[in-house]
Amino acid sequence: MAINGRTDIWPSWFNATKNSGVMREKLTFNRYNHLLASGCTPEDYKIEVDVTKTIDPMTGNSVYSVPEPYNRDKNDTCDYDPPQLSLSTTGCKIFANIKKGSYDLTGATIYINGVEKGAVALGGGSIYTLTGDETSARLDVTDSAGYVASSEVKLQSSGCKKPEESSTPPVDDNSTNE
Repeated sequence: MAINGRTDIWPSWFNATKNSGVMREKLTFNRYNHLLASGCTPEDYKIEVDVTKTIDPMTGNSVYSVPEPYNRDKNDTCDYDPPQLSLSTTGCKIFANIKKGSYDLTGATIYINGVEKGAVALGGGSIYTLTGDETSARLDVTDSAGYVASSEVKLQSSGCKKPEESSTPPVDDNSTNE
């Protein structure tokens, strides 16, 4: 249609942003099981995600477009258990007690004095041999849902000696603490 010699594709009264029915919203999900957050979802599990909301012109119902892997159609049932762990020391060794949560464990990393020393086996038990210079140790355990559980222990002068000729960090082979 031409008006005053100009092609007018949309009627002059049409406002695409007002009439399109497309809006951006933020919805809160559980970051680990990807379900819509509910009243029982712990605060540290929540994540806000941008979604697109469209109003169906025929029914007037809201239709949401949510990015993968989030699920707007199911509310969080709060039955997710994160992994649990604790660290302790005996003599010149650091021990880990690791308990699996709702999802399989995928990895564990030890940090000594805030510096990553490497991955450790997930079976628990002895995970590190002290050399005497350590002031803190932290273990991070990750599960397949992406949750990272951490445990930290402050260390006092242990009297432990550095290994004589070791070019690798003193990470144990995860022998049991029996």
